[in-house]
Amino acid sequence: MASITRTDNKDKISFYIRTNLTNEKTNKKIRKTMTWTAPNGMSEAEAKKAVIEVANEFEKKLKEEAFLGIEDVDFTIEQYSKVYLDYIKNSYSPSYYARALQIFEYINSKIGHLKLKNLTPSIIQGYFDDVDKEKRIEIITKPVKNFKEVLAYYGYTYKVLRYETKIQHATLSRAVAGHNVEKEWADRLCDKTRIPFNKLFIMERSISDYSYRTKQQWKTLVRQMLAFAKRQQVVKENYATADFVFYTRNKTIHQIEAMDEDQAKKFFNTLNECEDIRIKTSLLLFLLTGFRRSEVAALKWSDIDLEKHKITINRSAVEDAEGNIVFKNPKTVKSQRTITVSNILINQLELYKEWQKELINQSGDYYQDEDFLFTRDNGHILALDTFRFWLHKILDKAELPHFTIHSLRHTNITLQILSGVPLVTVAGRAGHSRTSTTSDVYSHYLQSSDTTAAEKIANIFDSKEENSMNDIIELKKEAKENGFTSLKEYIEFLRQSLK
Repeated sequence: MASITRTDNKDKISFYIRTNLTNEKTNKKIRKTMTWTAPNGMSEAEAKKAVIEVANEFEKKLKEEAFLGIEDVDFTIEQYSKVYLDYIKNSYSPSYYARALQIFEYINSKIGHLKLKNLTPSIIQGYFDDVDKEKRIEIITKPVKNFKEVLAYYGYTYKVLRYETKIQHATLSRAVAGHNVEKEWADRLCDKTRIPFNKLFIMERSISDYSYRTKQQWKTLVRQMLAFAKRQQVVKENYATADFVFYTRNKTIHQIEAMDEDQAKKFFNTLNECEDIRIKTSLLLFLLTGFRRSEVAALKWSDIDLEKHKITINRSAVEDAEGNIVFKNPKTVKSQRTITVSNILINQLELYKEWQKELINQSGDYYQDEDFLFTRDNGHILALDTFRFWLHKILDKAELPHFTIHSLRHTNITLQILSGVPLVTVAGRAGHSRTSTTSDVYSHYLQSSDTTAAEKIANIFDSKEENSMNDIIELKKEAKENGFTSLKEYIEFLRQSLK
């Protein structure tokens, strides 16, 4: 308890208050003092009672500050972000740590100078409002409209640029199609062809909105850091939670990028004609399993049971902040899964395994066999971006739009849904932690595939026949197969499909 001493002041009733606390975290002594003077008109007896309450409040405040660590720590957001980043580095995947580094560059450029102890809900809300207004300003490199004709005028065809000048063909295809390119690539093209830059490209200033997801990351990481600071007793409140500030909702509907049935067939047929067995096998694996790029890159032969037609996902390969490939556990608990695969894929994997054995035998000691499916010439794991180059090569040959590697996963999942595969099965094969994740992301395709079911439920409600109960029983079965927890929930979904 604080000690209270009457001061020698004849004109006023004053007291000297002293505390002697110990910070339980640091074991450091905390000695603080204050002087309190009674208001005019207060008697000596009243002042002695009042000073006890003052001393108790004074001690309580100091205990809170000692408990929170504010007395010893005076972090700015930028300083504390380094503490939090160390925690992320030790607790999360290298890829998430690399992304967090980039996000905090933005956060610290805006509010990094502010001290944690001075934060208020209005300050955080002001930062959130500024994030919502943020615009992306870029200088883009755009090919001129007659790009192909200009190249031809200087004696360069696509074939010459691709094979003789060794220009990166994937980007060249984009430029010919009129898409924006990287400034560095444009400079290299002009340097090798000796064509003036302004003959082939136009530099334009582009202003656009950042994606909703990007803006949410700029907010969410502040909230997560302050939650961490609160657990570490550095701040008393997390003013970035929805209890104190407003989070805007996503007003746009994200359309996933996936091939339609005709495009998928065209891609598959073109892939079957590919003579490079590594390209053919890897892209078939993506298309026929829906695995993530990180999962395919980390696959080992020990994960594959060719006899039982089973493939197990046990790990993921990701790049750390330095660009090195490291391994981590799958994205979620459900991501660690075993799925059955088709004869088409198994036959291709058997051919590929024989090809790889021959390669290892021919390479001798140069090949360091680590059991990975897809490797460099020396047996080390393949660079993750290689799959993208292989995909673009097949897309160019098939004369298809430039889909991403992840779009092959979307394609696999959407084709399952459109084929009537139960939602629970689709979610399990995809490695989604919840069936609701699948239904949320692929709701458009679910609605398309459920048109027949929607008509069925409409007929049930319109029908007065006694056998309608059989239809309801069948509908309950469908609801369960599609991952809905109740018939009511499924009926509501089907009603929405009818709108």
